[in-house]
Amino acid sequence: MEWTALSCVVFAIFLSIKAEPVVSSAQYENTLVKERVNEMYSNLKELLKEGDSHLQKLIEEGLEHVKEQRKDGDERLKEELDEDVEWLKERQDKRQRQTEDELAEVEAKTNKDVTELKEAFENLQNRGSGKQWQQPNCANTEDLMQQMSDFRSELNSTTQRLYAAEEEIRSLSAHAAPKQTPSFRAELAGPDDVTAYTPIPFKLDFAVGEGDYNETTGVYTVAVPGVYSVGFQLYPKVSEDFHIDLFNNGERRIRSRCFNEPDHFLSCAVSTLLRFQKGDRLWVQASHGGPFWNTHHSYFFGALISPDP
Repeated sequence: MEWTALSCVVFAIFLSIKAEPVVSSAQYENTLVKERVNEMYSNLKELLKEGDSHLQKLIEEGLEHVKEQRKDGDERLKEELDEDVEWLKERQDKRQRQTEDELAEVEAKTNKDVTELKEAFENLQNRGSGKQWQQPNCANTEDLMQQMSDFRSELNSTTQRLYAAEEEIRSLSAHAAPKQTPSFRAELAGPDDVTAYTPIPFKLDFAVGEGDYNETTGVYTVAVPGVYSVGFQLYPKVSEDFHIDLFNNGERRIRSRCFNEPDHFLSCAVSTLLRFQKGDRLWVQASHGGPFWNTHHSYFFGALISPDP
């Protein structure tokens, strides 16, 4: 009986000892490491979240800055084009007024000469029908015949001078008429795909004065030598880095580069002054093929500023 009671006590003590978990030093260290790792992971997620927000903010600011730059660039280009057009109009008006004044002066001088010639012609006719010819005061028939011959010669000479003066009037009127200043503008038309490193066949919008633009080849041939204002713009539909060149007889004269970003495309545009000779051939070509925005987004133009003497 005593042994049974003692056994029960020992067994109860054993159960109580086994029921309490025994935490070793290794397990304790593992627990601390896990807690530290979880804490660092939480901190890292917070930092990444803040970094993403900051990066998104920087991207939005960058895009806004690029949009503002592009807007400013388009406005500056429009202002430059408007100034060029206004300058061309003023120069053309000035030249037209000067030509009209010169034409009026030439016409006045020529009319005066014609009037004098007509008066001389009438005087000769009067001399031929006057009394001095009906009753010539001649010593003999030979003198009379000589005077008549001289009169006919003078009459013929005066008639020829009159005809020459009238022909000169017609010639001066034709040459003194004001000429239009050579200029043209062409736009990219559909289909809007452009072939790389090949003259772009813009569709002609208008052409004034001498000069020839070929819509099939995209080549403009200069007819009047002098200083020209020329330029172009191309607006891509894809995000590609590319450059646009203006060629003169196969020689590159202007280059404009464009560096695009995904979902944000920039137009490539430039204008300048260049001197060309009669017969020079001009065209525009791109280093990137593919789709470009057409009509007013992509164009090619040129206008004579000052003709060579």
